Amino acid sequence: MMQEFRNLRDNYGAKGLRFDFVRGYTPERVNLWMKDFGDQAFCVGELWKSPGEFPASDWRNKASWQDILKDWSDRSRCAVFDFALKERLQNGSLAEWRHGLNGNPDPAWRQIAVTFVDNHDTGYSPGQYGGQHHWPVPEDKRNIAYAYILLSPGIPTVYWPDMYDWGRGDLIRTLIKLRKDAGIRADSPIRFQSHYSGLVATINGSRQRLLIALDADLSMIPEGFTQALFADAERIRAWQTRSAPEDTTTTLHCDNANPGNGQAVYAVGSPVELGAWDPAHAIALKPTAPQRWSGAVVWPTQQAIKWKCVIRSLSNANQAYWQKDPDNSLTTGAGTEAVGSF
Repeated sequence: MMQEFRNLRDNYGAKGLRFDFVRGYTPERVNLWMKDFGDQAFCVGELWKSPGEFPASDWRNKASWQDILKDWSDRSRCAVFDFALKERLQNGSLAEWRHGLNGNPDPAWRQIAVTFVDNHDTGYSPGQYGGQHHWPVPEDKRNIAYAYILLSPGIPTVYWPDMYDWGRGDLIRTLIKLRKDAGIRADSPIRFQSHYSGLVATINGSRQRLLIALDADLSMIPEGFTQALFADAERIRAWQTRSAPEDTTTTLHCDNANPGNGQAVYAVGSPVELGAWDPAHAIALKPTAPQRWSGAVVWPTQQAIKWKCVIRSLSNANQAYWQKDPDNSLTTGAGTEAVGSF
């Protein structure tokens, strides 16, 4: 086996190896093969096995898809196809796509995720019989799925027929260019904005910060962002701005707050993290002291923020009582707390 790998490397120009059906051999064996092939060469394994397929006595039977994939990657020292994301593409809502390996909060997990929409096993193929299509992503989700994998962390792959046979090539090329221009890498930071419908996320590339909204109700665009892409009847939207060096956490306080029955206190403001001035997507605060409500927000440093406190109906976001002018102002990273008051 090792002699054949060397032959592929030395005589056919192979720069890396894809290991198929890795259920049939141990990850430690893959590690030995790669040490012989070239310890710094790229490798990826296809571990298509759900937790329930492992014996009841195996720890993986009760584990998550992510845990199983990371374990194989750690032991083989290879990247792994992100079947945690693939499973959510098939069975989850858009908001649940964040639970793929490429959306993990730990960059060490994101950087080993080889993301994909379909391949020759899971999807359809050109030709008389249409390929294997064991687990294809539905057609109405495919453009959105490509937008997600190509504009988010991980190592994205493109299925040949989607690029060259089925009229999706122009969109894919546009997404690839946007990814490259922003400097998005496998381990780039991603932050999901769960107070919107669909999937809304910010991704920090080395050159630009992207805001993506996939089939989402983000209507008011945060200050500082410019439009980068509207596609697929605006189910795919992306904006860009300069990249921030790092994230920081600020605790917002709203003082003299006296919500009535069926009301709660929120913070709303200019950045996407605070709903872009839309009270329907403001962030909820919690009571922390008499007449004080507080909540922590994670956002990029060196951002000039305008914000206000609002008391909002729990059943109707349009029924909101706003803090009086002027707006509260802060620069992120300059302090760890900011206070507004009714």
